[in-house]
Amino acid sequence: TLTFGKESLLSLGLARELGLDPVLLTVFDPDLEVDYRGERIRSFTNKHLRVLAGELEKKFEVKVHFVENGLGNLRCNVNWNLDDTDLGSANVITEFMFLSLPLVYNFSCRYILFGNEYSCDSFYVNKEGYSCFPAYDQSTEWMKQMNNMLTILTGGRVLTLSLVQPLQEMAVAKVLYQRYPDLAQFQMSCHADNVHAESSRWCRHCSKCARCYVFMKGLGFDSALVGLSDMSGVENKEYFSLFSSSKEMCAYDLAGVGREEQLFAFFLAVERGAYGGLFDLFRWQFYEEGLRREKEFREKFFTVYQPVNIPDHLWIKLKPIFEEELRK
Repeated sequence: TLTFGKESLLSLGLARELGLDPVLLTVFDPDLEVDYRGERIRSFTNKHLRVLAGELEKKFEVKVHFVENGLGNLRCNVNWNLDDTDLGSANVITEFMFLSLPLVYNFSCRYILFGNEYSCDSFYVNKEGYSCFPAYDQSTEWMKQMNNMLTILTGGRVLTLSLVQPLQEMAVAKVLYQRYPDLAQFQMSCHADNVHAESSRWCRHCSKCARCYVFMKGLGFDSALVGLSDMSGVENKEYFSLFSSSKEMCAYDLAGVGREEQLFAFFLAVERGAYGGLFDLFRWQFYEEGLRREKEFREKFFTVYQPVNIPDHLWIKLKPIFEEELRK
């Protein structure tokens, strides 16, 4: 599935390089335009995805297949005047797997690829002692359950897997920006679910935009190439989980499981010469920790981890690609 996030774009680049002849599928959940408890809620995800898909089709002479997923309305709390919850979102990846089956049969596909990176297995323990996964539907454990479903449905002829599963999130970005810059320019990681995203695919008012921005700065990638303007001003502090915590943040950032990775990204950006605003604040508050733990962070975030369900004939080609790019 092609969401135009960095993981799906890297998966596309890798699949093409491996000679897999990928069939591209983008799923459209309904955009929002609804009154919710005195506030007008609007989202613009599909508007931007359609533009990106058209541009990608032109540039690479490929076809992006669209699926309009009306079921998305059922799991959106604002449509039912309910309190905010992530419960419905736990089914999204599984929905996408089922929605892709007509294309799988039509094109005789062997694999359904998702962009589930290593950090999707990250979890925290809440105050009641339960292990909580911010993205359980993207975890390797749930992918095993998805493959059990596929085995029943296809007699074992189709497998779902993630080519980027052995990489941490920042390593995914590093490989994408270095090896496939022509694909990287299509990145859209913002949910585009507020008014600030009406005319831009990056709202610049959420923790996803903030996280992607500092990854780009830390890895030496020009964020302007994807239309993401500067977010280093101190007025944006509330969107960076390293400096703030808010219930408005995306689940991964709110849970705090990405703190070290964001700290490492800021450290790399400062080492590249970034200054002013939040980079100066980082120097004052966290630079010493980053310097002390640099070796630890490089080993943790730029390591190629063991694959969970990538077939051997693909892994033997994938591993050298990852190792080559992460050494740079």
